[in-house]
Amino acid sequence: MRYTTIIDISEFPALYRNPAIRLLYLHLCLRAGYHDYDRDLCQLSIRRLAYETGLSVAAVRNALTQLEKFQMIKRSGQLLQIRKFVIEQPISKRAKTKREEKQMKEAAERAASHDKMEAERDERANAINELRAQGKTSFMVYYEEQLARANAGEPDAIAFVQRNKNVYNEHAKQFKK
Repeated sequence: MRYTTIIDISEFPALYRNPAIRLLYLHLCLRAGYHDYDRDLCQLSIRRLAYETGLSVAAVRNALTQLEKFQMIKRSGQLLQIRKFVIEQPISKRAKTKREEKQMKEAAERAASHDKMEAERDERANAINELRAQGKTSFMVYYEEQLARANAGEPDAIAFVQRNKNVYNEHAKQFKK
């Protein structure tokens, strides 16, 4: 006698309401291997499953289709991989003191700001990659914006364009190579 794990499929009414699906899923969980080389694998034909469960072949086919649709199984020919557990996120403990509550709040704020900085960094990297695909650098884009402002007559933009014309040309040469 051995124990096994099984997902509570009552959370999926479309699966749980159908007795054939419920029975077949339970049967597959019980028949799945438990050794390292065959963990959660079951190799039974549709006819064999029908015989062992007392279901019709059509009911077994339908149940397998529904279980596959809800990602409870994966099929590869006659080999079935049964999903018997869900990896859940651990539940964090509650703060017992004001100090712990403050520390947890600060840690959450640090994590949020870190995630925000990473998202901004990824966004900048994507923008730079898009510019490189167009054959430009971020400096070239800024220079072209200043050039447009200089053509409109802004004195600061005119001075910037005159100072950095050679740098712009060097960037353009590098991208042509």
